[in-house]
Amino acid sequence: MRFTDDLLARWLALHDRADEAKAVLMRLHDDGTASHHAAAAEEFHVMMHQINIERTLDSSWMNMLRTASLRKRALITLGVTGWIQCSGVLVINSTLCSDQMSRLLPH
Repeated sequence: MRFTDDLLARWLALHDRADEAKAVLMRLHDDGTASHHAAAAEEFHVMMHQINIERTLDSSWMNMLRTASLRKRALITLGVTGWIQCSGVLVINSTLCSDQMSRLLPH
């Protein structure tokens, strides 16, 4: 639940609902002491600062293709993903699981 609440706070902040995002963070940090207010306020400030930075950046697909470092990361990601699919990991896992299941089931 905490993971989704944290994502909810960021989503709310991205959609210009900062007060609701701050309330979610206050609930996440609530431990019965007064120090949770400072921690929640700090996290809220950092989150809003990061969102403001992200809004100034170009987030298009073309930007990824134009920027050498992003293009390199995308190609590495695609290569690793393709290699994993071609390596037969799923076949090995399926075979091992079916062998283990056949041992567990009565004949």
